[in-house]
Amino acid sequence: MLEWVLLTLTIIVIIGLGIFRPEGLVLLLALSVALEISSTWYPDIPFLAQTLGIISLSRLTTFAIIIVALVKLITCSDTRRKLRKISTQPLTWALILYLLVAAGSYFHSIDQTKTLVESMRLSVFIALYFSVILIISHRFNPLIPFKLVNAVGLALAPLTFYQAYTGNLLWQEVHVQGAFWRINATFVDPNIFARFLVLAIASNLILQYFSNSKSKLSLYTVGLFVLVGELVLTMSRGGILTLGVVILFLLVMLRSRRVLIPAGIMGVLGLGAVIMNSGLITRFLNIKQELTAPGSVRMNLIKAGIDIFENSPTWGVGLGGFQKKYLADYLANPTDTSVSLSHTSAVTIAAELGWIGIISFSLIGIALIHTLYRVSQSIKASYVLGIGYFSWIIAIFISSQMEARFFEDPMLWLSMGMLVALVINAKEEEFGESTVFNSRRRKF
Repeated sequence: MLEWVLLTLTIIVIIGLGIFRPEGLVLLLALSVALEISSTWYPDIPFLAQTLGIISLSRLTTFAIIIVALVKLITCSDTRRKLRKISTQPLTWALILYLLVAAGSYFHSIDQTKTLVESMRLSVFIALYFSVILIISHRFNPLIPFKLVNAVGLALAPLTFYQAYTGNLLWQEVHVQGAFWRINATFVDPNIFARFLVLAIASNLILQYFSNSKSKLSLYTVGLFVLVGELVLTMSRGGILTLGVVILFLLVMLRSRRVLIPAGIMGVLGLGAVIMNSGLITRFLNIKQELTAPGSVRMNLIKAGIDIFENSPTWGVGLGGFQKKYLADYLANPTDTSVSLSHTSAVTIAAELGWIGIISFSLIGIALIHTLYRVSQSIKASYVLGIGYFSWIIAIFISSQMEARFFEDPMLWLSMGMLVALVINAKEEEFGESTVFNSRRRKF
């Protein structure tokens, strides 16, 4: 009964936001990513599960955003003009090309049903990209998503520290590492929790860049240390490595003491926390052994992916075909099929789509860089925000080389949508008058 009540309340909130505050759905999407546990909140409805997969807040919000955007397209001429602008963006072309390559792999796929399903799934995510841009108006403060992600990361701190202290994980209680628990809070996996925390840390630094108040700067700095503490408790090697790359990117691109000083202090304290965490040190020291040990699942997946690519270098085995090929030809232990999905997104793309997929994927990267360059030609504050969203994309890409879930992460599409929205909305006369820019009129 409670599950149906929660589903009803969720639908009411989503409909209310869709009617009265469509942009709120974009923020709800960012919040819902941190609530993977929501997949346990709702009743099992077979026909919906077959259509949407496991019902979760993020999936319900994704489809709501797409539906609202479609309604706006039908009813609003300004939205239709905006769609034409989106269609001229190089990133849009690159994404559609990748979709065509992925869908076209159906004709030579070893698992055509899976390819069809994954192509439809990718289509939904690209529709989400379009919808985010269509919903976000030029009056929307593009700093708000950073505020929300930073706040959500901090809101999870009490639960994170409680779980670390008691060892009482609320969900998926399988993440033990020696005498230490790997904390996952409300996420299905501690590594994905770590990814979200990296996004929150990047958001915190962007907020510090824009803050004019010493009291707010102090609060943000304290919050930064809390977020790093949470990250250490996940014991995620990939999360910590990803954070290092993202911080380096932000330091190089922003070149500001407002970022350099807290990042430096964070680095020193974070390094100290890592050194004091013997379990995490052990995990880092065991990387080579885990990759080279006989029967290493992760290395076997990587080697299998490379071999699949070498055998089908042009077209690959079809989108979603990695698992079937791996189970058929590369499974080290035929009795253990628990891990058969590639954990390295770049290897997955090469194996499933070959050189055609690698080239089309590279074009997405080039288009993203071009989009950031376009943002740099407008207001300086807009460029800083663009750097922030680009840092999110970098974090998701690097993390996906260890834990997969690149295209599957809604935050990727939110980031790309916001980046393109900065380009399109910058042409609006009122865009430069929004609160975030007025609050940063002082020296850059």
